[in-house]
Amino acid sequence: MIRSFKILFLLLSALLLFLQGCYPARLPSPKKAPEPSAFRYYENALVAKFDGHWQTALKQINQAIELNNRISLFYVLKAQIFDSLHQVDSAIIAYQQALKVRPHAPDVLQKIGELYIKKGDHLTGIAYLKKAFAFDETQTDILLRIAHLYIELDSLDLAEDVLTDYKIRMDLAHSPPAPAYFLMKGDIDVARGDSSKAAQYYESCPCKKCFSKEQAIRAFETLFKVKDYDGYFALLTGVDKRKFRHGELFYYRGLYYRVIGNANEAQHQFELALKHGNTKPELYLELAKIYFRRNQPDKIKALYQQLKAKDPKSPYLSQIRAMF
Repeated sequence: MIRSFKILFLLLSALLLFLQGCYPARLPSPKKAPEPSAFRYYENALVAKFDGHWQTALKQINQAIELNNRISLFYVLKAQIFDSLHQVDSAIIAYQQALKVRPHAPDVLQKIGELYIKKGDHLTGIAYLKKAFAFDETQTDILLRIAHLYIELDSLDLAEDVLTDYKIRMDLAHSPPAPAYFLMKGDIDVARGDSSKAAQYYESCPCKKCFSKEQAIRAFETLFKVKDYDGYFALLTGVDKRKFRHGELFYYRGLYYRVIGNANEAQHQFELALKHGNTKPELYLELAKIYFRRNQPDKIKALYQQLKAKDPKSPYLSQIRAMF
């Protein structure tokens, strides 16, 4: 009896195995594709921004923020996109949202400051730049930026204080001050009427190409006024010539050659200045003096007529008129 039961069990087992072999095994259910992560949307926004597709970039970064609003980088990118779209207020708001996530972010504080400056609100911009520097005092260039802004606001004492702080820090770090330090110190002394000190700072600036055109002209006039002709010549030969147009440098070269006694080259430089469109009134007077010494009244009269046509009220007209 038991033996018959075992035989029956074996037969049923074999039948089940046979039936399983006749039908395919059940396929696993397909898995859903994973939803894009917040960082994937961020990467998409970066690519779109790089390609100049601002609206697409904005849409992608907003989706990233919707998935994860605790990543400051997302808000920074959003701010950069708004800045590229010239939407300054929206960019400021996005940067401020980044600060809520990462409060001590000097780079973000600096960006906000620059955006306020772009809006014309220099004082608020300076306040943010000061906060940025407070969190990272190694960024001494921020001090130079603040000093420059104070000069633009005609707050010379405040600019001086910032530059003094900057110089002390550079001395403690055994690092030379940046060229901008010397240029701003010179500009401040010019504004205060101290030509001697201004000339010293302009001459001490180690980078002559760093002078803007306006600063170089101030420096030329200041160095010439205090008779620092060596400093004048060093700037004349070192300045970035691409910053000048309309024969401006020819005039200052003419002054140098005139003062060292090379009248022929002075005349040549002044004539080149006139030929290249320099309409500085002093140029006409300088050239007229050379023509007077060389007894060339016709050339003096021509200069007189040219200046009169450009500036009928020029105070130099009477002086030139007296030469013929």
